[in-house]
Amino acid sequence: MAQILIRDFEESDLEQVQEIFWETSTRDQFNSIDERFAFQNFYLNSYFSKICLVAESSNQILGYILGSTESSSDELHLKIFEDCYEQFPAHLHINCHESARGLGVGSRLVSALEERLRSLGVKGLHLITASGARNVSFYEKNGFVQRVERIFNGKSLLLLGKTL
Repeated sequence: MAQILIRDFEESDLEQVQEIFWETSTRDQFNSIDERFAFQNFYLNSYFSKICLVAESSNQILGYILGSTESSSDELHLKIFEDCYEQFPAHLHINCHESARGLGVGSRLVSALEERLRSLGVKGLHLITASGARNVSFYEKNGFVQRVERIFNGKSLLLLGKTL
């Protein structure tokens, strides 16, 4: 594979980023096109004005990472973890194309986001996932060691945090 470049999102990346978003989404059933768009807007589009980095190789987007520097003021985050946001104020969402998994692309995206957050003076980063999700080991490998588990709507959710 050609060299992988981590860079800021550009408008010309939108179509490929959206394809990866829907390829990796665990939700694919919606009652209407409006509901589908609202889902995409909530978990993807609303972050384009925050921090959005992409991994690119040979004009192909391999993955992306979205970040917000402050979760306590971010409506997208669950209130059940609000007591953790002072220690880990920033949060992320990351997805990689299936063909890029296992190549270190995700780890490079996480590192680039962490570097950006440190330059902004952010002291901690977190993400929320399902307690038994297969991505937990990826995050632990990347230094997310603080674990807080809570029940929300009958499901066990896990906040993984990392000090920057």
